[in-house]
Formats: sequence, C-alpha cells, structure tokens
Amino acid sequence: MLENFELPEYKDYWVNNTGVKKSHTVLKGETLYRLSVLYHVRVEDIQLLNELGSSTDISEGQSLFIPV
Repeated sequence: MLENFELPEYKDYWVNNTGVKKSHTVLKGETLYRLSVLYHVRVEDIQLLNELGSSTDISEGQSLFIPV
C-alpha cells in the first residue's frame, strides 16, 4: 500500500547544514508548492531548511534556501 510507504527523514541533514543548498528569491505569485515542483524537493524540506515551521506563507522578494 502506498499509504504505508515511508520517505526518509532529512531533518537532521538539513538542520545541520550538511546538505547542499541554493538560494531562491521568491517571485510574485510563487508558492512553496510551486518551488517544490520546480526544484524536485518536498515542501517540508523547504520549510525545515528555512525554519518556517508548518507555515506556507512566503512573500515576493523573500530569499529562501532550497535543498538540492
């Protein structure tokens, strides 16, 4: 069952900054979901790396780190 499929946790990897990351400046209308699709990463990984908690609020001009 797909519901039982577990993805690896990268929390410690990103929190300790051992992962490679790049910077992205948010453009008008962009969302975390759109960035996750664009960079092929999970929304949760972007939130974790940028210390957003569970928030999905981002603003135009904001600089975000993207795990790569």
